[in-house]
Amino acid sequence: MEPLLAGDVGGTHITLAILHEENGRYRKDLARTYPSPELQSFSELTSEFLAQAQNAGLTPRRACFGVPAPLDADRSAARLTNLRCDLSVWELFRDTSLTAIAFLNDFEAIGFGVDFLDVGNRLQLVQLPQPDGSLPAAQPKAVKGILGAGTGLGMSILVYQESKQTYVPLPSEGGHVDFPAQDEDAILVLEYLRERVNNSPENPVECEYAVSGPGLHNIYAALESSMKFDHRPEVRKKLESLSDLDRPAAIHAYYRQDPLCNKAVGLFVRFYARTAKNLALMTLPYGGVYLAGGIAPKILDILQEGTFMEEFGRMDRPAYCRILARIPVYVVMDYHVSLYGMARVAAHFMKEFGHFKA
Repeated sequence: MEPLLAGDVGGTHITLAILHEENGRYRKDLARTYPSPELQSFSELTSEFLAQAQNAGLTPRRACFGVPAPLDADRSAARLTNLRCDLSVWELFRDTSLTAIAFLNDFEAIGFGVDFLDVGNRLQLVQLPQPDGSLPAAQPKAVKGILGAGTGLGMSILVYQESKQTYVPLPSEGGHVDFPAQDEDAILVLEYLRERVNNSPENPVECEYAVSGPGLHNIYAALESSMKFDHRPEVRKKLESLSDLDRPAAIHAYYRQDPLCNKAVGLFVRFYARTAKNLALMTLPYGGVYLAGGIAPKILDILQEGTFMEEFGRMDRPAYCRILARIPVYVVMDYHVSLYGMARVAAHFMKEFGHFKA
């Protein structure tokens, strides 16, 4: 089968991969991962990777890239919000041998890949039980919601299209909705974000500033600055010695050893759950809420302790608690789901989403 190029452009890493379709699935033939902060020219990076692929006997002509940024109206360019360069279809045509290219929002790409995940395979999906231990089943052809915290916060909605006999994701910038502060701890974090993280304290605080990797560090910093919570001095010193990129992982690593890290992670989980609940109430995704992104699989043990699902189903009116109890929530364990989605678009949806070299 024809080799296909898929590119997952994340805020921390960029993964370029060659895949091929086999029995309705996509298999990786070659993949390389690069640090995103070092990116200078995406077309040059892609050209270098394609040269490596050609040496391995792989010459893809079709490509799809998922990017964590809004796309231009015609999907020919992307303005990267967390990196130092932009992406352009025309630059890629100029600098590479590709003849058909599609750009997707990164969570659109995940949406196109979700259908390839098997609920029975815990290496791909893990369902979080409701507080009563039940595991509601996904309803066929019902709306699905995708939410994912990583370097940023992404969101998408999947709607089943009868004409195509498949799910089609709707692009979204839902990660930038207002931060849902509901209690004293959340208001403490909200005020810190407003004064120390926002570009202007007069603007609304974005959810991404708390529900993301950098957001976990922001929560820790807010709690620390309040001087209301105990902490271990040696842990604080260790965190201060780390880069901004490494601190969130360290806060998670000290979750069971340091009371301040424990508090920060606990609040992060609650904020993540509230964001998922808001998505669920707005879209009624009886096909499931899928927690994608890099963080959820890494904190699976914490998500399974119950706080997330308790917060997800907590409402003032019982009728809406019952609605939320019918919605399955899954953790996406297969981080390459977006690559499967991009390969699928490169193979089958290029007319709807792509551009062709003149």
